Amino acid sequence: MIWATRPCILSLRGEGQTNAAILLVQAVDEPNDAKARGLCFAARDELKRLEDDLRRAERPPFEDWYRKTWIRNDNSPSNVHRSYEHVQAFLQGAFPQN
Repeated sequence: MIWATRPCILSLRGEGQTNAAILLVQAVDEPNDAKARGLCFAARDELKRLEDDLRRAERPPFEDWYRKTWIRNDNSPSNVHRSYEHVQAFLQGAFPQN
């Protein structure tokens, strides 16, 4: 059974986004700006790992499986790249040197 030996991509998606969300909530509550910044970048790293997992999953015959379409646009809940893109845009605006 292939599912018994390999994790389902949906479980990876939920785990990465959940871990990133927890880190972002901790960053909001953190009084120390340097620690809050570190938590934000740690959240981005969690989402980057998810992006890497998705990239590896997109192999023939599933290349471009998660690409944007007219249904799965930038702000669509079904856009699996949305979390990473939004956190990345926030970090570039808040910390432009990185």
